[in-house]
Amino acid sequence: MKQEYTTSRLPHIIQILPTISYGDAIGNDCLAIRDCLREAGYGGDIYAEQIDPKLQNNGISGIKSIHEYQDDADILICHVSVAWDYMLTLGERPGHKIFIYHNITPPHFFKDYEDPAAAERCGEGLKQLKFLRLVPSLCLAVSAYNKAELEKAGYLCPVHVLPVICQFREQAAVRKDKGDSANILFVGRLAPNKKQHDILEAFYIYHKNINPSSRLILLGGGEDDYAEALKAYPRFTALDGVTFTGHVSDSEKDAYYRNADVFLCLSEHEGFCVPLLEAMHYEVPIIAYKSSAVTETLGGAGLLLERKEPEIVAEAIDMVMTDEKLRNSLIANGRERLKDFAPENVKALLLNELKAYTDYWKKEKTLFFDVTVQRKIDAGTGVQRVEKEELKFLYGLNGEFKIVPFYFDEEGEGLFDCETGLEITPLPGDIIYSSDISLVETPKNTTSLDKLYTKGVKIWFFIHDLIPIRFPETCDDALVTAFSKWLTVIVRYTGIIGNSKATIDDVKAYFRSHPDGERSANLTFGYSWLGCDFSSRCGIRPATETEPKTPCSEGNAVRLLMVSTVEPRKMHDQAVQAFDLLRKRDVNVRLDIVGREGWKVEKTVRLIESSPNYGTNLFWHKGGISDEELDSLYKSADAVLVPSKWEGFGLAVTEGAYYGKPLILRDIPVFREIAGDNAFYFSGFEPENLADAVEEWISLFRAGKAPASSGIHLTSWQEHGKKLLEILTGEKTE
Repeated sequence: MKQEYTTSRLPHIIQILPTISYGDAIGNDCLAIRDCLREAGYGGDIYAEQIDPKLQNNGISGIKSIHEYQDDADILICHVSVAWDYMLTLGERPGHKIFIYHNITPPHFFKDYEDPAAAERCGEGLKQLKFLRLVPSLCLAVSAYNKAELEKAGYLCPVHVLPVICQFREQAAVRKDKGDSANILFVGRLAPNKKQHDILEAFYIYHKNINPSSRLILLGGGEDDYAEALKAYPRFTALDGVTFTGHVSDSEKDAYYRNADVFLCLSEHEGFCVPLLEAMHYEVPIIAYKSSAVTETLGGAGLLLERKEPEIVAEAIDMVMTDEKLRNSLIANGRERLKDFAPENVKALLLNELKAYTDYWKKEKTLFFDVTVQRKIDAGTGVQRVEKEELKFLYGLNGEFKIVPFYFDEEGEGLFDCETGLEITPLPGDIIYSSDISLVETPKNTTSLDKLYTKGVKIWFFIHDLIPIRFPETCDDALVTAFSKWLTVIVRYTGIIGNSKATIDDVKAYFRSHPDGERSANLTFGYSWLGCDFSSRCGIRPATETEPKTPCSEGNAVRLLMVSTVEPRKMHDQAVQAFDLLRKRDVNVRLDIVGREGWKVEKTVRLIESSPNYGTNLFWHKGGISDEELDSLYKSADAVLVPSKWEGFGLAVTEGAYYGKPLILRDIPVFREIAGDNAFYFSGFEPENLADAVEEWISLFRAGKAPASSGIHLTSWQEHGKKLLEILTGEKTE
């Protein structure tokens, strides 16, 4: 890895972006950051693929072609707003990476207006954004709305909010006497997400029915079909008073703001919306539709509309124009809100972020975190969900270790840093930790691991279960072979961590029965229960805060929920056949199965989809559902059913308990370890065994006597992470 900068030298920082344009919000932000970096002594050149000639000709220095960049920066700040193939090379370039996320417009806005090229560009941009999720070690989102988008896209590194730096050329002018006229202004490129057509329709009502002395100014460029349709609207509707300005100079834009009486924003997608701040600066009262980051940026400084039917918007304009008290209040609120975005405050925030970031990379110890599989595909599996929560926890610590995600080379050439593409060089006392279960790549890099272990680097592996060994018939043959080989490698180093005592007991028993093979003489074991409060889940309340479930009456269906990948050991076959049997017995029950189709389940798939109850009382949510949808299914369930013949942990057990749901579990060691006496257990592998058990449970449930899950200790991911760190470091954490 490139030698880190020291306390005697500030890091050299550059900014990169695909296009820098004169007067553009992102370009202006980039220039303001450049000036801030230079004043603080960081340097701060800008590299772009396309450079507006106005910027080159106006004496603005430090803007260069991206093709001139020679990988000499310590830190690259990449502005993310569109698809840009150059970004795909960032993981192969030296230097730490910071993303500033300005937002990427969702493709559907352009599909609605038959602009496939724009939709494709935006779609590609979102794909690139997700693909690069493990490259930066810090993200700065210009709004909390953008921060949430990055986290939803799988960004696990710290994501902090840094607003756009807005520098205005002159102080707000004295307001003119408005008289009877009304100048309504919106500033933004002519684009479907900006919804200028909604502004036109609202202005039509206002101009025709309320104030014929009104004018509408739509300031912004655009030459596509949407822009042409907008420009045709006044002709087709005989609407006068509409001006499309196209691109204008700064002085012209100033004049439009100074003469505006209302700033009207009906946009449905904004990552920040700088024109709102411009309107505040020029003391123009704002009417805006409640959407995306608009609400956040406005911060109560405007009239916020929940609906935007033309008549509602027209009435709002009239209210702002005629109610002097309301008008003055909006202007005063805007003046106060603007103080929150004072350039000196935002610049100070940026410099604080950079100071903390550079201090972070000066830490002497490093914990290298394996993301080999996740780097290639975000499959949303239980294993990856665990890995994400662990990495997010470790990133959030302010301890002695810095965190570096790495991957094993597919050809066995070593271990490489996700951020720089350089081979990692751990020092004695550093930690390499793998919870990624990179079965194929890990054994190929045994030579590299051996060398690092010999040098005093601690090497730990996480194991979820021994299913491929204990139940090979339930797994793909290639998986069984790869897992067996992987198992012979992970015992050569520092230690193995499990997700439960049952898993570690099983691992120890297996090694006792298979004494052959090379193993570390000091191999250490530990375990840490998994958390149940997944940070990606929306709208969850802890079970202790939920209302107790009223037992179903005879007339209502008892709703059972299964959550897991559909694969042989999960025993979906038995569950579905038992469910059909219950329906034949006239037991009023519903079963929801949540999970993707796994391996060796052709028979299971046929069994589910050919069930006479499929689509009526039996539902398989197999295409992947959102966190919000899963949240809803958990909340509406009467019980969580987990009939797996073997588990290393069983996330559905603790998730069910998290929602306060009763549990119907197969009687296996790990479920007893987790749930104790707080669940209903059953045995046997025939459909009748499970059907009889469910029927017995329903009787108990309706009588209010079914075991409650409230007594289960629910481990948070914070607790899991602390225990994990104690095992990895051998030190107690606070």
